[in-house]
Amino acid sequence: GAGEHGAPPPPPGQLPPGWLAVWSKACQEFFYYHNATGARTWRRPPPEQAAALFQHPRPPSSRPPSPNVPNGWQAIWSDAGQGYYYWHHASGKATWELPVEEGPLDTAYRPGEKAMLRVENGMLRGMWVPCVVVGEGMKPLSYDVHVPDMPLDRQEVFDVNIRALRKVRPGRDRAWNETGSGGDAENRTEAGEPDSTYQDYNATSVSQSEREMATQASQQWLGEALKRWYAARPPDPYKPGLFDPLVGELMDVQVQSGPDKGRWAPCRVTGAGRIGGTYNIRLPPTGPQLLHFRDVPLWWLRKSSSKEAMLTRQLMWPQRIERLRR
Repeated sequence: GAGEHGAPPPPPGQLPPGWLAVWSKACQEFFYYHNATGARTWRRPPPEQAAALFQHPRPPSSRPPSPNVPNGWQAIWSDAGQGYYYWHHASGKATWELPVEEGPLDTAYRPGEKAMLRVENGMLRGMWVPCVVVGEGMKPLSYDVHVPDMPLDRQEVFDVNIRALRKVRPGRDRAWNETGSGGDAENRTEAGEPDSTYQDYNATSVSQSEREMATQASQQWLGEALKRWYAARPPDPYKPGLFDPLVGELMDVQVQSGPDKGRWAPCRVTGAGRIGGTYNIRLPPTGPQLLHFRDVPLWWLRKSSSKEAMLTRQLMWPQRIERLRR
């Protein structure tokens, strides 16, 4: 071509804004480079292409502010996707999910503490939702949490890795102050005082006298009794029966030992347990703690204030119950 043994030919005429013409000695022709995006092409970009792809389709003032990202990451606005994507300089990784700061682990989560949980899948993937820490999980560096805004059968989440949790940021995580989020963790009157009733899963009030039934002693026996039952649980699989409680149903749980042995305390079934014939339950709070217990044996439960329901279970599974009592 014209520039094979001498200077390159004169550059092409006027290009769309943001594009440069670069001479290639190897190919002896110009290619075109877009400075803002790094795009390269051998074809000269027409003006209408530049207007469609590289100009803002909406006023820059309407673009949301760039989010804060950890060190080494950069937030880049995408006109096509109408949102920010995130690029990691060292690895070259690009993702639509806001990267999380991999800082020191904070393991100081107390039972009953409000926190934020990062959703790992589904339509809300990458978003933070309010939750309540129930207690430490069975896996290392994990917690069991209660997510009040989820459907009843998905409110109990077990063994959540600590990196998927973070502390509530005062004034920023306003979801905890909105109606319907965490209402069973803390309810206050219009004057700001703690209410004398608490909201159960079906938004019905439970009286103070019922709350007092779930005493501190009851909390201790239930946790200890569950540990003993785990060690001696029957190996045979459980077959669901006709009188299995439903998720969200109000039940009674019987105290198995201690000064309140034989007494019944109200509870709410929050889901099926991990072992056949067991259920996860929640007791009315006696203070800041939310009393959640998982894998409670069915024979510890009865229909709320119904002795007939317990007698029916004893008739249906006498051998199973006898084995559990050994």
